[in-house]
Amino acid sequence: MSIFEEMLIGKTIEAAMCDTEVTYLMLADGTQVTIRGVVVVQVPQPQYSDAP
Repeated sequence: MSIFEEMLIGKTIEAAMCDTEVTYLMLADGTQVTIRGVVVVQVPQPQYSDAP
């Protein structure tokens, strides 16, 4: 696991801003992350139950 992954696991992203080359993430604990290049985020899918 990369240091970037370890830093974000379990954290809540409070805000995200993008311009042409950089993405900025503001975490709920006040940490600001600046990322250059392509950023792909996968949102967790809701878990559905077949139980009545």
